[in-house]
Amino acid sequence: MKKGNLQSGLTMIEILIVTAIIGLLVIIAITTIPQQIDKGRDGRRKSDLQKIKIAFENYYSDNDCYPDPDILDNCGGTELAPYLATIPCDPKTKTKYLYAPEQSSCAHYYRVFANLEVDIDPVIESLGCHTLVGCGAFTFFESELGVAALEYDYGVSEGVPVFVTEATIPPGTSGFCCQVIGDQCNVWNQGDGVCNISGPYLIREDCDGYCGYTGN
Repeated sequence: MKKGNLQSGLTMIEILIVTAIIGLLVIIAITTIPQQIDKGRDGRRKSDLQKIKIAFENYYSDNDCYPDPDILDNCGGTELAPYLATIPCDPKTKTKYLYAPEQSSCAHYYRVFANLEVDIDPVIESLGCHTLVGCGAFTFFESELGVAALEYDYGVSEGVPVFVTEATIPPGTSGFCCQVIGDQCNVWNQGDGVCNISGPYLIREDCDGYCGYTGN
């Protein structure tokens, strides 16, 4: 009689232990699987931009210019063939990657931007895109995307760094035009070189001083 009760008690304990282990595994899966999915999509974004970069370099070798500004607009299209069979798009949003070539009839430098989901990826900081302005996509797409352009924190480039700094203002542009928009300051009007409020300044710190901005 006692032996049967002991066996029954052990079985119940075992069930509780198994249930606890399963619950723990479920919690771990719920918290880690989405992160791995995000990392997987970020890996795809990095791969896509590297493919675009290779295609652009091959295009430049044949044409002495980089492609037109709208070349990436048709997500999934064949406009870059034979350099790239189909134009990649963001794996989550299914929208185009942002392309910012030199504003010229024959571009000699460019940047292509993406938005990573894992915002603690070390590559973001290595590019200088961990600031409030991201990689500086706002510079190129203020009128098109507004503050949404601040989210772009990864990119590839040729001829200029991914992140726009005072040391990499391309020839023929005026520098930084200063105005306060939200919580950021250094608005560089590349298109017409006209400053809406103050500038142009050649160095970012002068903009910071004008705006009273103390962020990164």
